[in-house]
Amino acid sequence: LFTIDPRPHDAALAEARAMRAPDGKARIYVTRRGFVAALQGMDVTLDGAAKGQIKSGQMLMADVEPGTHHLHVATAKAKLAKAAELDIDVGAGGVVVIDAMIEMGALKGSVKLTRLDAAKAREDVNATKLILWEVAPA
Repeated sequence: LFTIDPRPHDAALAEARAMRAPDGKARIYVTRRGFVAALQGMDVTLDGAAKGQIKSGQMLMADVEPGTHHLHVATAKAKLAKAAELDIDVGAGGVVVIDAMIEMGALKGSVKLTRLDAAKAREDVNATKLILWEVAPA
């Protein structure tokens, strides 16, 4: 019986932490660092195709064509929190880091997506582990 380790090798992590998009491409990160429902998986979908799941302390990274990309993030247990969506505009060579967190309300939480400034983006990328997409970005 084999299990697939969703964590990439050291070289991939070093490449992710360099925060440089490949030539002619843009790079999008989705990070998660919050304590609220930290062990609850968040299902991340990019452009309706790429799919992955992150828990607190983890990130996903995608090298994409420049332009507008659609991000949808929902808790794995749908009843826990209301999903969130965000359109991300990114140019060639651009790097965007989106923080995904759960904000708890009186009855139900909400997923909150925040585009981070450069300093906070670098902090989050360096503080989280890279997880591979279950369905890779096109």
